[in-house]
Amino acid sequence: MNILYKTTLLITMAVVTWKVVEIEKNTRKLDYSLSVSSSDLPKLSANSIASMYSSKNS
Repeated sequence: MNILYKTTLLITMAVVTWKVVEIEKNTRKLDYSLSVSSSDLPKLSANSIASMYSSKNS
């Protein structure tokens, strides 16, 4: 009985590990295709941040 339990546990762990690796591989492909480069983001300086706060408080 102990051998059957250990064998079942080993097979289950192998299958779960394989599926996690497969999902991670597909997720990383999706993340790279949806990633935004830093050149697409607006440039924020200390002055622009200060002007945003001052316009809200006015």
